[in-house]
Amino acid sequence: MSIVLVSSPEANAGKTAAIVAIGQRLRRQGLRVDYRRTNGPEAAADAAFVSTVLRLTDGASATPVEAGLFVRDSAPSSASSDVTFVELDDLAALNSGVIAALNQAGARSLIVARYHADGLVDTIVEQARLVSLATVVIINAVPEKGRRQVEQRVAPALTAAGLVVAGIVPQDRSLLGLSVGDLARQLGAEVLCAEDALDEPVEAVMISAMSDEGAEHYFRRISRKAVVAGGDRPDIHMPALA
Repeated sequence: MSIVLVSSPEANAGKTAAIVAIGQRLRRQGLRVDYRRTNGPEAAADAAFVSTVLRLTDGASATPVEAGLFVRDSAPSSASSDVTFVELDDLAALNSGVIAALNQAGARSLIVARYHADGLVDTIVEQARLVSLATVVIINAVPEKGRRQVEQRVAPALTAAGLVVAGIVPQDRSLLGLSVGDLARQLGAEVLCAEDALDEPVEAVMISAMSDEGAEHYFRRISRKAVVAGGDRPDIHMPALA
Protein backbone atom coordinates (compact mmCIF):
# COMPACT_ATOMS: atom_id res chain seq x y z
CA MET A 1 0.00 0.00 0.00
CA SER A 2 1.18 3.51 -0.83
CA ILE A 3 0.33 6.29 1.60
CA VAL A 4 -0.06 9.87 0.36
CA LEU A 5 -0.30 12.57 3.03
CA VAL A 6 -2.16 15.55 1.56
CA SER A 7 -1.78 18.95 3.21
CA SER A 8 -1.93 22.66 2.41
CA PRO A 9 -0.28 25.77 3.85
CA GLU A 10 -3.74 27.34 4.18
CA ALA A 11 -7.40 26.36 4.21
CA ASN A 12 -9.52 26.04 1.06
CA ALA A 13 -6.54 25.38 -1.20
CA GLY A 14 -8.17 22.40 -2.93
CA LYS A 15 -6.89 19.34 -1.04
CA THR A 16 -10.16 17.41 -1.21
CA ALA A 17 -10.71 18.21 -4.88
CA ALA A 18 -7.17 17.06 -5.72
CA ILE A 19 -7.71 13.79 -3.85
CA VAL A 20 -10.96 13.14 -5.71
CA ALA A 21 -9.40 13.91 -9.12
CA ILE A 22 -6.31 11.76 -8.54
CA GLY A 23 -8.36 9.03 -6.88
CA GLN A 24 -10.70 8.79 -9.86
CA ARG A 25 -7.73 8.54 -12.22
CA LEU A 26 -6.19 5.76 -10.13
CA ARG A 27 -9.49 3.86 -10.04
CA ARG A 28 -9.70 4.01 -13.85
CA GLN A 29 -6.24 2.42 -13.89
CA GLY A 30 -7.55 -0.46 -11.81
CA LEU A 31 -6.02 0.54 -8.47
CA ARG A 32 -7.89 0.33 -5.17
CA VAL A 33 -8.11 3.67 -3.37
CA ASP A 34 -8.80 4.44 0.27
CA TYR A 35 -9.17 7.71 2.16
CA ARG A 36 -8.64 8.98 5.69
CA ARG A 37 -9.25 12.46 7.06
CA THR A 38 -7.80 13.85 10.27
CA ASN A 39 -10.21 15.65 12.55
CA GLY A 40 -10.80 19.32 11.78
CA PRO A 41 -13.34 21.73 10.31
CA GLU A 42 -15.72 20.05 7.84
CA ALA A 43 -13.97 16.71 8.43
CA ALA A 44 -17.13 14.59 8.45
CA ALA A 45 -18.54 16.29 5.35
CA ASP A 46 -15.27 15.93 3.42
CA ALA A 47 -14.89 12.28 4.38
CA ALA A 48 -18.46 11.45 3.39
CA PHE A 49 -18.10 13.35 0.09
CA VAL A 50 -14.86 11.62 -0.93
CA SER A 51 -16.19 8.21 0.09
CA THR A 52 -19.30 8.76 -2.04
CA VAL A 53 -17.47 10.06 -5.13
CA LEU A 54 -14.76 7.39 -5.04
CA ARG A 55 -17.32 4.71 -4.13
CA LEU A 56 -15.38 3.46 -1.14
CA THR A 57 -16.96 0.43 0.45
CA ASP A 58 -15.09 0.49 3.75
CA GLY A 59 -17.38 2.22 6.24
CA ALA A 60 -14.37 3.41 8.22
CA SER A 61 -13.29 5.51 5.24
CA ALA A 62 -16.13 7.93 5.93
CA THR A 63 -14.99 8.45 9.50
CA PRO A 64 -12.51 11.23 10.35
CA VAL A 65 -9.58 9.85 12.32
CA GLU A 66 -6.62 11.27 14.16
CA ALA A 67 -3.30 10.99 12.32
CA GLY A 68 -1.85 8.81 15.08
CA LEU A 69 -4.76 6.39 14.87
CA PHE A 70 -4.26 6.10 11.14
CA VAL A 71 -0.63 5.14 11.54
CA ARG A 72 -1.40 2.47 14.13
CA ASP A 73 -4.23 1.05 12.01
CA SER A 74 -2.47 1.26 8.65
CA ALA A 75 -1.41 -2.38 8.45
CA PRO A 76 -4.94 -3.86 8.35
CA SER A 77 -5.87 -1.42 5.56
CA SER A 78 -3.03 -2.51 3.29
CA ALA A 79 -4.90 -5.60 2.18
CA SER A 80 -7.84 -3.60 0.85
CA SER A 81 -6.20 -0.65 -0.94
CA ASP A 82 -3.28 0.13 -3.21
CA VAL A 83 -3.18 3.85 -2.43
CA THR A 84 -4.46 5.50 0.74
CA PHE A 85 -4.85 9.27 0.87
CA VAL A 86 -4.63 10.91 4.29
CA GLU A 87 -5.99 14.46 4.24
CA LEU A 88 -4.32 16.46 6.97
CA ASP A 89 -5.85 19.55 8.56
CA ASP A 90 -3.50 20.31 11.42
CA LEU A 91 0.27 19.94 11.18
CA ALA A 92 0.36 19.73 14.96
CA ALA A 93 -0.95 16.16 14.56
CA LEU A 94 2.39 15.24 12.96
CA ASN A 95 4.53 14.61 16.00
CA SER A 96 7.92 12.95 15.61
CA GLY A 97 6.46 9.49 16.23
CA VAL A 98 3.84 9.86 13.52
CA ILE A 99 6.40 11.19 11.01
CA ALA A 100 8.78 8.31 11.81
CA ALA A 101 5.99 5.80 11.27
CA LEU A 102 4.99 7.42 7.98
CA ASN A 103 8.61 7.41 6.79
CA GLN A 104 8.93 3.75 7.73
CA ALA A 105 5.79 3.02 5.72
CA GLY A 106 7.28 4.82 2.70
CA ALA A 107 4.65 7.56 2.73
CA ARG A 108 4.89 10.54 0.41
CA SER A 109 3.62 14.07 0.82
CA LEU A 110 1.40 15.98 -1.58
CA ILE A 111 1.16 19.72 -0.89
CA VAL A 112 -1.71 21.54 -2.59
CA ALA A 113 -0.95 25.27 -2.46
CA ARG A 114 -3.29 27.98 -3.67
CA TYR A 115 -1.59 30.64 -5.76
CA HIS A 116 -0.74 34.01 -4.26
CA ALA A 117 1.66 36.53 -5.69
CA ASP A 118 3.98 37.03 -2.71
CA GLY A 119 5.87 34.51 -0.61
CA LEU A 120 4.51 31.39 -2.29
CA VAL A 121 7.85 29.59 -2.51
CA ASP A 122 8.75 30.21 1.13
CA THR A 123 5.31 29.08 2.27
CA ILE A 124 5.50 25.79 0.37
CA VAL A 125 9.10 25.07 1.37
CA GLU A 126 8.26 25.65 5.04
CA GLN A 127 5.26 23.31 4.75
CA ALA A 128 7.46 20.62 3.22
CA ARG A 129 10.01 21.07 6.00
CA LEU A 130 7.35 20.54 8.64
CA VAL A 131 5.93 17.46 6.94
CA SER A 132 9.42 15.94 6.51
CA LEU A 133 8.47 13.50 3.74
CA ALA A 134 9.36 13.25 0.05
CA THR A 135 7.11 15.95 -1.36
CA VAL A 136 5.22 16.61 -4.58
CA VAL A 137 3.55 20.00 -5.08
CA ILE A 138 0.42 21.08 -6.96
CA ILE A 139 -0.07 24.84 -7.33
CA ASN A 140 -3.78 25.48 -7.61
CA ALA A 141 -6.03 28.28 -8.89
CA VAL A 142 -3.33 30.10 -10.85
CA PRO A 143 -4.82 33.11 -12.70
CA GLU A 144 -3.68 33.80 -16.24
CA LYS A 145 -1.68 36.83 -15.13
CA GLY A 146 0.20 34.70 -12.57
CA ARG A 147 1.03 31.74 -14.80
CA ARG A 148 4.31 33.16 -16.13
CA GLN A 149 5.49 33.92 -12.60
CA VAL A 150 4.73 30.35 -11.50
CA GLU A 151 6.39 28.76 -14.54
CA GLN A 152 9.49 30.97 -14.64
CA ARG A 153 10.13 31.70 -10.97
CA VAL A 154 8.08 29.63 -8.50
CA ALA A 155 8.42 26.18 -10.08
CA PRO A 156 12.21 26.44 -10.67
CA ALA A 157 12.72 27.68 -7.10
CA LEU A 158 10.74 24.75 -5.69
CA THR A 159 12.70 22.31 -7.85
CA ALA A 160 15.94 23.83 -6.58
CA ALA A 161 14.65 23.24 -3.03
CA GLY A 162 14.30 19.53 -3.78
CA LEU A 163 10.54 19.47 -4.35
CA VAL A 164 8.73 18.04 -7.37
CA VAL A 165 6.16 20.31 -9.02
CA ALA A 166 3.58 17.86 -10.38
CA GLY A 167 1.03 20.33 -11.68
CA ILE A 168 0.00 23.93 -12.19
CA VAL A 169 -3.80 24.16 -12.20
CA PRO A 170 -5.24 27.30 -13.87
CA GLN A 171 -7.99 29.24 -12.22
CA ASP A 172 -11.42 28.81 -13.84
CA ARG A 173 -13.65 31.59 -12.60
CA SER A 174 -16.75 29.82 -13.88
CA LEU A 175 -16.21 27.23 -11.14
CA LEU A 176 -16.30 29.92 -8.45
CA GLY A 177 -19.93 30.93 -8.89
CA LEU A 178 -23.42 29.97 -9.99
CA SER A 179 -24.92 29.79 -13.44
CA VAL A 180 -27.64 32.24 -14.41
CA GLY A 181 -30.16 29.41 -14.14
CA ASP A 182 -28.93 28.43 -10.66
CA LEU A 183 -29.28 32.03 -9.52
CA ALA A 184 -32.77 32.34 -10.96
CA ARG A 185 -33.90 29.12 -9.26
CA GLN A 186 -32.46 30.13 -5.89
CA LEU A 187 -34.20 33.53 -6.08
CA GLY A 188 -37.45 32.15 -7.45
CA ALA A 189 -37.02 34.72 -10.22
CA GLU A 190 -38.95 35.15 -13.45
CA VAL A 191 -36.72 34.94 -16.52
CA LEU A 192 -37.73 37.66 -18.95
CA CYS A 193 -35.45 36.88 -21.90
CA ALA A 194 -32.52 34.81 -23.19
CA GLU A 195 -33.76 31.54 -21.73
CA ASP A 196 -31.26 29.73 -23.96
CA ALA A 197 -28.38 31.32 -22.01
CA LEU A 198 -29.23 30.09 -18.50
CA ASP A 199 -26.10 27.93 -18.37
CA GLU A 200 -23.84 30.99 -18.63
CA PRO A 201 -21.76 31.53 -15.47
CA VAL A 202 -22.15 34.44 -13.06
CA GLU A 203 -18.57 35.32 -12.18
CA ALA A 204 -19.27 38.38 -10.06
CA VAL A 205 -22.01 40.44 -8.46
CA MET A 206 -21.98 44.22 -8.96
CA ILE A 207 -24.08 46.68 -6.95
CA SER A 208 -25.40 49.72 -8.76
CA ALA A 209 -24.97 53.18 -7.27
CA MET A 210 -27.65 55.82 -6.80
CA SER A 211 -26.19 57.89 -9.65
CA ASP A 212 -25.78 56.69 -13.23
CA GLU A 213 -22.66 58.83 -13.67
CA GLY A 214 -19.86 56.62 -14.95
CA ALA A 215 -22.14 53.56 -14.90
CA GLU A 216 -21.09 52.19 -18.27
CA HIS A 217 -17.39 52.46 -17.44
CA TYR A 218 -18.04 50.76 -14.07
CA PHE A 219 -20.00 47.85 -15.56
CA ARG A 220 -17.49 47.25 -18.36
CA ARG A 221 -14.93 46.07 -15.77
CA ILE A 222 -16.55 42.62 -15.61
CA SER A 223 -18.44 40.90 -18.41
CA ARG A 224 -20.19 37.90 -16.83
CA LYS A 225 -21.91 39.53 -13.89
CA ALA A 226 -25.17 39.89 -12.04
CA VAL A 227 -26.12 43.50 -11.37
CA VAL A 228 -28.27 44.36 -8.37
CA ALA A 229 -30.33 47.47 -9.17
CA GLY A 230 -33.72 48.97 -8.49
CA GLY A 231 -36.47 47.82 -10.85
CA ASP A 232 -37.34 51.40 -11.78
CA ARG A 233 -33.82 52.37 -12.93
CA PRO A 234 -33.58 51.99 -16.72
CA ASP A 235 -30.71 54.48 -16.57
CA ILE A 236 -28.79 51.73 -14.72
CA HIS A 237 -30.23 48.73 -16.57
CA MET A 238 -29.17 49.88 -20.03
CA PRO A 239 -25.47 50.55 -19.23
CA ALA A 240 -25.31 47.22 -17.40
CA LEU A 241 -26.76 45.35 -20.37
CA ALA A 242 -24.50 47.21 -22.78
